Amino acid sequence: MKESHKKINFSDESGFTLLEVLIAITILSMLMVSIYSIIDNSTNTKDKILKEDREKMQFETGMARLEQDLVFIHSPLYFEASKKEDEVFLKKASGGSPQTTTSQEESYNQTYSDEGANPFEGHDHFDGLSESNRPIPKLVNEEKGSLVFMSSGGRRLLRDSKQSNLQWIRYSVVTNQAPQIKEAPYALTRTVIKEDLFKGQLDWDSAKEYIVIENLTAFEFNFWDPKREKYVESLREMTADKTTPRLIKVKLSYMNDNGETYDVVRTYRPLWPVVDTKKALEEKYKQTSQGGPSGSLKGGTQ
Repeated sequence: MKESHKKINFSDESGFTLLEVLIAITILSMLMVSIYSIIDNSTNTKDKILKEDREKMQFETGMARLEQDLVFIHSPLYFEASKKEDEVFLKKASGGSPQTTTSQEESYNQTYSDEGANPFEGHDHFDGLSESNRPIPKLVNEEKGSLVFMSSGGRRLLRDSKQSNLQWIRYSVVTNQAPQIKEAPYALTRTVIKEDLFKGQLDWDSAKEYIVIENLTAFEFNFWDPKREKYVESLREMTADKTTPRLIKVKLSYMNDNGETYDVVRTYRPLWPVVDTKKALEEKYKQTSQGGPSGSLKGGTQ
C-alpha cells in the first residue's frame, strides 16, 4: 500500500492584505485607548480619594484638638462651692451671728490676710475664689464663634518639673486673608497662653495664633442650660453653670475643594463628674446648725 504525502510549499510569499493590516491597527488602537482611559480614571480616582482623605484628616485633627481642650475645661466649681456660697451656708449655720461669721471669714482668708483683700475679686479673668481659696477662671463667650477658658489639658515640657498643666485657650473665628475656597472664607483659630496665667491682663497679642480648621462658612458654640433644659447660643443666656458648662455643642459648616458643603454638629462633655456642691456645704455645716462643732471639710466634697 502506497502512502500519500502532501507537499508543503515553503516558498509561498502571500501575507496579510492592506485592509487586514488597517483593521488590526484600528482594533489595537481602540484597545490602547480603552486601557489608557482605565489607567487615567484609576489615577484620577486615586488622587481624588487621597485629597479627600487628606482634607478629612486635617478636619478631624482640628476637631480632635478642640475636643481635647473642651473636655479638660478647668474650674474648681466642678468639685466644690464658691466662697460666696460657703459664706451663705456659714451664716445660716451660725444663725447669722456677725461675730461667728467674721471669725470664720478671717480664718478662711488667711492666705490673703497680708494683702488685705482678695486679689481675684473683680479680676478680668477670674470670678472670685472657691470654697478652698482656689481662683475661679471665667469663661468668656463674646461672640458665637469665640470662647476663652482655662484648660488643664496642657503638657509639661520637662518631666518631673514643677510646670503647670494649666493654660488659657482662646478659640476665635476669623476671616482668612488667603482662603483656599472663596465661598468658605472663615477659619477657626487657637491661641494659647501658658505663662503668667494669673495676671490681671492676658497678653493675647503676643501669643501665637494658628489655624485649626479652615474652609468654614459658619461656626458657633452652644451651651446646655440645665434649668431651661435646652441649648442657648451664648453664656450670657445661661441661668446656671456659667463657669462650669456640662455640655458644649459645636455647630459648623465646612466646604471641601469640590464645593461640597457639610453641616457638622458635635457635642462635648467636660470630664468632671457631677457633684452637688450645695449638699456638700449642708453636710459641712450640719453640726454647726444643730449647735455642735462646725464642719471640718474645707474645699472638699467628701
